[in-house]
Amino acid sequence: MVVAIPVNKDGTIFHNAGYAPFFALYNTSGKTKTHIKTVENPRAKQVPVECSTTADCSCPEEMLQTPQHVLTHYYLVEILHECDVVLVKFLCEHTRRIFDYVGIKTYKIPPIIHDERHAINNFILGSNNYETHL
Repeated sequence: MVVAIPVNKDGTIFHNAGYAPFFALYNTSGKTKTHIKTVENPRAKQVPVECSTTADCSCPEEMLQTPQHVLTHYYLVEILHECDVVLVKFLCEHTRRIFDYVGIKTYKIPPIIHDERHAINNFILGSNNYETHL
């Protein structure tokens, strides 16, 4: 199973998965993990002013009505097409729907976890206990 984690360059978790600068991709099998690669997110350069790394945010209401904005969420599918799961702190509704549509499952990263190494280890150790992000 290929798992993606939204991260900053230093491996800390980026709060809003849709605008994460990078995604760390891991191949998991049983209790083992292998870092495959880290991919850059082209949407990171489009982060709205409302977004920050410490508070939940969502797409501004006026942007939700424009097809161009909605389609930018598909960039994530292009870079994460090989993934089965994306671990997230926060994910906007459009991104969640697009992931659901293409079969990518999303799971919440517990609030006490702040770096990719802990996030992937926690997922492997407790993957059966994760709650699907709604």
